[in-house]
Amino acid sequence: AVVSTQSTGVTLELEPESSCHAAKSISVSVTVLADDPPSIYNMPTVIELAEGDSLELLCRAAGDPQPDVTWSQITNSAEEIRFSGVGQVFLSVSAMSGDSAGRWVCRAQNNADQHDYRYLQLTLQSGSSGSFSSGSPEVVLVTVLVVSFLILVGPLVLAVYLTKRRNRHPRRAKAVTPITDSGYEDHVSIEKDIRKLVTPEYFKSGDVVSAIVSPNPALY
Repeated sequence: AVVSTQSTGVTLELEPESSCHAAKSISVSVTVLADDPPSIYNMPTVIELAEGDSLELLCRAAGDPQPDVTWSQITNSAEEIRFSGVGQVFLSVSAMSGDSAGRWVCRAQNNADQHDYRYLQLTLQSGSSGSFSSGSPEVVLVTVLVVSFLILVGPLVLAVYLTKRRNRHPRRAKAVTPITDSGYEDHVSIEKDIRKLVTPEYFKSGDVVSAIVSPNPALY
């Protein structure tokens, strides 16, 4: 008679040599039905992309049963699953940016105790972080806005600057001709002679005196 006892993952077969004897010898054969642990195929550990570049990176794993495979992004020491599949899964980046840069991990697991993983460092090329790629719509829009601002506001800014500069450096008044100028002294002498002519003691009967009136009344 053959007695079979099966536990989880193990089959035991008990085979008595003879059923006619009181003393029996028993042989035991053990077959372990263990899972084939997952194993991730080789892939790059560091990838550098420029702003706006795309990426499709396959993470594929072997194992029995077929393992569940995930791509997770690591932020603040915590893993956030972004992509998942059975047997394989793609890490998909449609347009590289600062949000996609950082550390990623691919994990393959087919039971609670057996798993495999690979880390990936996704890097944004130096000088492209926080900037727009050449010829992109964002660059064109920013350029148009800057040029429009300069055309509209530039003259006003220039006028304010020139006004402030004039107030800071006022023009000096021209020097006034001093009262001791020789020409002015000659003019005063002539006027004094005229005043003498028009005084009463110089008048005679029938005489006609022509007087020249000075343009400056203060001299009389």
